[in-house]
Amino acid sequence: MSEPLSDSALDQLFRTARTYNGYLDMPVSDAQLRAIWDLMKFGPTSANSLPARIVWCVSDDAKEKLAALSMPANAEKILKAPVTAIIAMDNEFYEHLPELFPHTDARSWFAGNAPHAATTAFRNSSLQGGYFIMAARALGLDTGPMSGFNNDAVDAGHARSIGEKAIKGMLDPEHRIEAVSYTHRILVGCGPGSFAGVRIGVAAARALGLAWGVPVRGFSTPALVAAAAAAPIAAAGGALVVMEGGHGQWFVQPFGAELTPRGPVQSLLPDAAIASGEALIVGNRAEAFVARRGFGEALAMLPDARALPALPADALFDDPRPIYGRCGPQCGDARHGCGVRPRLWRGVDRGAVADAVRAAFGAHLSGVGRGARVRLLCRADRRARKRIAAARR
Repeated sequence: MSEPLSDSALDQLFRTARTYNGYLDMPVSDAQLRAIWDLMKFGPTSANSLPARIVWCVSDDAKEKLAALSMPANAEKILKAPVTAIIAMDNEFYEHLPELFPHTDARSWFAGNAPHAATTAFRNSSLQGGYFIMAARALGLDTGPMSGFNNDAVDAGHARSIGEKAIKGMLDPEHRIEAVSYTHRILVGCGPGSFAGVRIGVAAARALGLAWGVPVRGFSTPALVAAAAAAPIAAAGGALVVMEGGHGQWFVQPFGAELTPRGPVQSLLPDAAIASGEALIVGNRAEAFVARRGFGEALAMLPDARALPALPADALFDDPRPIYGRCGPQCGDARHGCGVRPRLWRGVDRGAVADAVRAAFGAHLSGVGRGARVRLLCRADRRARKRIAAARR
């Protein structure tokens, strides 16, 4: 056993320590902040998990952003304190366990079990919050813990902050260490979705992974949507994810109770899509799907990155590439509507088209050249399109 601490040390840590609401106009240095972490990290956590992550709000801009998301009484304290620390948690702390707890495969206790990982992260990061207070007091700093803030908004703001650090780290070597220190792997959504958006996202993720020397893995949009609805899908024994696909089509993919895909992603016309028999429909077209089919339960939702921890391990894949979800022009399946539509101008008398557009839009087109009238087809209303169809040979 160690020797008991002196009375003065116990007073400083416990007996005379208080939760402070006022602060001196004195800065706290970066060295002092690092010293807090260097002490608190030695506090015990289960499996040496150390899931706490600290966001230091030091600049006026950072404190103003945090104050705006807090209760008025707390906002005043945040603005006056030299530093405010957000005690956050990493739900994927287990990725570091091979280094932090190397004598057994502790990572396998949590990987693929998002609820267990989240509970462990919350419990132990809260414990580390207590260590933080004691470390700060031991170093002669006063603290005032508080919890009156908008948790979801702070989480979202932190995600934007990490994104900004990532971009700076990619473009500015001076920020590279700061950005990489937050990153042990990159996960990227590969679609299907906006063609350009998916391509840009995958390309950016792969570039960051190459620059930082960290692995990049992909996941599909339907899998993420299913993960966000993991509990109702498990209760229903499975579900069909239905998302807007553009061009009058829906992206659909069935999932089992364990979030395992029961089939590939398909892009189908609505009348073909509703042939699926799943009772639970999830996604941003769920309500339209159920209304069109006439039965089932709709759970409307969009992809949410907060559901990533619920993704099954086999939902992530290496060498991420865009998932387009549509067939090429050679497809002849009428259910898809992707390769069977004729080109707009094939077999059309362009003079008749121009006349149809003029008839549909009225005399205000008089004096407009024939070529301009033809181009106006892209903005024609339903009446014009019906007339144009009649002009097709």
